[in-house]
Amino acid sequence: MAKLKTKNPCTDVCKYDSDKVCKGCGRTRAEVKAWKSFSDEEKDAINRRVRETHLKGKDRKK
Repeated sequence: MAKLKTKNPCTDVCKYDSDKVCKGCGRTRAEVKAWKSFSDEEKDAINRRVRETHLKGKDRKK
């Protein structure tokens, strides 16, 4: 199986809301800290969730 290319979604904003979710990338504080230890599949799942929730929310605010 080919290795997934999982991009780190960090935007260098690193400010967290009251739910401990980064306002820049949409990951939780725990996900940011553990990013390097996640498998490609776990990173891919986080990236999909961020695209579906965090990025869509930003589009609505514009």
